[in-house]
Amino acid sequence: MIINEIIIIIVFFSLAILLNYQIRTNVASLQVGAYVLFMLAVFGYFMYTLFRPDNNVVYRVALLVGVIGDFLGLSLLLVLLFYSYKKWHQSGHTVTNIILSGMIIFYVVLNVSIYLPQWLPSDIWQLRGVISWLALFVLWQFLRFFITSLIYGLVVKRPEVGPLVVLGGGLVDGYFVGRIVSQRINAAVKDAKQMTPYPMIVFSGGQGEDELISEAQAMRDYAVKELHVPIEKTRLEDQSRNTFENIRNSSEMLHTPFTFYSSDYHILRGATLAQQQKVTASGRGGKSPFPYRIIAFLREFSGVMNIKKKAQIFWGGLLFFVAMAVVIIFFR
Repeated sequence: MIINEIIIIIVFFSLAILLNYQIRTNVASLQVGAYVLFMLAVFGYFMYTLFRPDNNVVYRVALLVGVIGDFLGLSLLLVLLFYSYKKWHQSGHTVTNIILSGMIIFYVVLNVSIYLPQWLPSDIWQLRGVISWLALFVLWQFLRFFITSLIYGLVVKRPEVGPLVVLGGGLVDGYFVGRIVSQRINAAVKDAKQMTPYPMIVFSGGQGEDELISEAQAMRDYAVKELHVPIEKTRLEDQSRNTFENIRNSSEMLHTPFTFYSSDYHILRGATLAQQQKVTASGRGGKSPFPYRIIAFLREFSGVMNIKKKAQIFWGGLLFFVAMAVVIIFFR
């Protein structure tokens, strides 16, 4: 028993070392969340070896966790389906978007069938459990994303020098920044006031179809009038239509590393898009209302998953066939 516990402790601290290394080298990687989840699993197993609870209790807890996990995974699949469809509709009917949306629909239908009366032949019916694996996989991905987002927000500190870039968002009445975007500006200006000399602040955001001026112009107007930012310390990037273009266009304008400011729930996706474009940029988050943050995290999760659609298709397809092989071999 002692040897077993020593091994568990060694594994736990090895994961802690890997986590620390990952945070230092690339805190925007979902591996950060994976290491935390592995550490929690090892800690849970350690507690199990210490207290040795009754097997019936362990079974019931595991069953409850499995059902809850399956339900949450299915819910996340529906969220992914919704936002993947929007992405497919907005960015064009690309092959990867079509395949990913089709896979999600297939997984959702089979997952729901688990809770319906048995209407398929027994041999096929046994395969329904495969989809539960996929639902749990999606839940695993979400937890990785959520934990990484939280740690990213804690680790990235106030920059010592500029420039700073504020990412835009929808305007109120076509002219004015709303509460969410104003918090991004406030966060950037708060950091800027602690720098010497005062840094250049770039406001990045184009003009949407329902907007009367560009988001960049509206943000600068707010910063100058409400927060007394020197107008000569501001620049406008008013051509961007999304976060990808915010990062790209700002980088092309500045030709130097920068810190971008967005909402707290959005900074991990911004950092991921920066890495995708090989842009050296870190993100800082403005606070957002808690109820809104919950919904926004779901949207951001879908956005991060869609950044690497081919990888999601590969791992989702591989897991499906592996799970199907396991069910056929061991449960028929």
